[in-house]
Amino acid sequence: MRSMTGYGRGVASQGEVRATVDVRAVNHRFLDLKLRGAPLAAAIEDAIAARVRGAIERGSVAVSVNLAGGNALAGVRIDGDAADRAHRRLAELAARLALPGPDLARVLAQPGVVTSDDRFDDDGATGTSGAVLEALEAALVQLNEMRS
Repeated sequence: MRSMTGYGRGVASQGEVRATVDVRAVNHRFLDLKLRGAPLAAAIEDAIAARVRGAIERGSVAVSVNLAGGNALAGVRIDGDAADRAHRRLAELAARLALPGPDLARVLAQPGVVTSDDRFDDDGATGTSGAVLEALEAALVQLNEMRS
């Protein structure tokens, strides 16, 4: 019988963008997909979800995407006003609780601060989607080899 538990990593570069994708799967009755890591354009997230659903029937699957390179954040928008509001609210809460104020990572993690730019059309010029999907494919191959 085939195991539901496994791990795979894929790395791919296109243009100036280098993508590293880690896929972890553990036994689960249904397919439960969680996407973590770098903020991505909605079209890339949809492509990742479709590819994982096509490759894995069931399991709790975590896909982590890390990007590096010049245009790694193409298609991502940071809402400065939302960041200001999030920082202010987190700082007020921290002051009330006598804790240190929020760092940049905590502010960026708040809903609405980092969003995908739906106008982004990755035509290969940045290579973001190509690198991510190529790395994902390699990670899924490695995961399935481990699961066998």
